[in-house]
Amino acid sequence: IASWVDDLMVCGKKEACMEFKANIKQHFEIDDIGEMNEYVGCKIERHEDYMKLTQPVIVQSLKDEFEVKEYDYVTPASPNTTISKCPEGVEVEPPAQRIFRKGVGKILHLVKWTRLEIANALRELSRGMTKASPAHMKGLERLIAHILATAERGRILKPKRKVDPDKAKETLFELAGISDS
Repeated sequence: IASWVDDLMVCGKKEACMEFKANIKQHFEIDDIGEMNEYVGCKIERHEDYMKLTQPVIVQSLKDEFEVKEYDYVTPASPNTTISKCPEGVEVEPPAQRIFRKGVGKILHLVKWTRLEIANALRELSRGMTKASPAHMKGLERLIAHILATAERGRILKPKRKVDPDKAKETLFELAGISDS
């Protein structure tokens, strides 16, 4: 079960999902939209024993809106480097600053849902939200190029173990959650 504000996504065997929906309907008024192919901007791919979430619309918008040379970067940021706070007098012009903020904002949404592995590179770049330097712009270009080169990556949702259906009621489950608040 994934929750985003007032949107729930329930994944699993059909019988279990239907039972959960019937139970929750006893407590809340809900709209059941049926089988989902998309959830909060994420495309859902179903496989035998896992689901994969990707965000092709945001990846395409990065490709369409930013002029990035095609590189096949293995890492989202330059190894063994950090981008320092922008020194006075080195900041980019206001139009470039707006482009920088727009890029960081789009990538932030990717990190939140499907591309956790680029979080550190984005953290480095976010230091330039108030005042970006040419190094921040170069880092943004590299990160976007990396995202475009690895566009098929996403978040995999896969159970850690199989449950015997006859013993499901007695099985203890580990609840895990992620919150950005």
